[in-house]
Amino acid sequence: MTLPLLRSKLFPARFSHGFTERAGGVSVAPYDTMNVGFKWGDDPLAVIENRRRVLAASGARTLFFAKQVHGCDVAVVAEDSQPETFATKEADATMTTLPGVAVAVIVADCVPLLLADPVTGACAAVHAGWRGTVANVAGRAVERLQLFAGADPRDLIAVLGPSIGPCCFEVGEDVVAGLTHCLPESSDLLKEGPKGRPHADLWQANVALLVRAGLGKSNIDVLGQCTHCQPQRFFSFRRDSSLTGQMLGFVADIPID
Repeated sequence: MTLPLLRSKLFPARFSHGFTERAGGVSVAPYDTMNVGFKWGDDPLAVIENRRRVLAASGARTLFFAKQVHGCDVAVVAEDSQPETFATKEADATMTTLPGVAVAVIVADCVPLLLADPVTGACAAVHAGWRGTVANVAGRAVERLQLFAGADPRDLIAVLGPSIGPCCFEVGEDVVAGLTHCLPESSDLLKEGPKGRPHADLWQANVALLVRAGLGKSNIDVLGQCTHCQPQRFFSFRRDSSLTGQMLGFVADIPID
């Protein structure tokens, strides 16, 4: 069975990338079937097999994750990095300049954001929940690509994968205050929902932050798939609490012969 992956048409062919869905793995309910996270009690052997399938589908030789903490730090995969050690680093974005190495983030409603530089081959995976969004983790990832890879933000391509959409992301005053402070110029990020409470648009918030960091809007692809709305297709913590699994987004520069 081919692993179902959502991809962006904007990414050049040299960049293997994708976002997993619920299908294609070996986990049993309520983690069925493509759970890639150890967080909520799934059989570790099933998670390991699911991650192996992602690695095989990516075509990369290794797959790197950091320990996500809803912050804005960026961890860099270097020549001597080892996946087991790297996984203990606290960071919500991972980047690399190494060909054949995949960087990834794990999500269950937060925004998975992938960045690729067609000029240098550098790439990054970003975990942007509302706290990370407010902390501008997307902008920090762009800065690190500039610093470590010499990337020009105008060359970067970004894709935002499946996450909770503005249709379902009902929020409290903490989120309202955070987004208002972070993006005071973007008044359309918060709208009244059907119950009279505010709903937040993390997709457009991260688009605004990427544009602020120097990306062209035409280089940003929002896939627009809400995890909360589609229980047969995606895991969602907001919908199912801990009786759910986690998905991932990955990107790697795979040289084409």
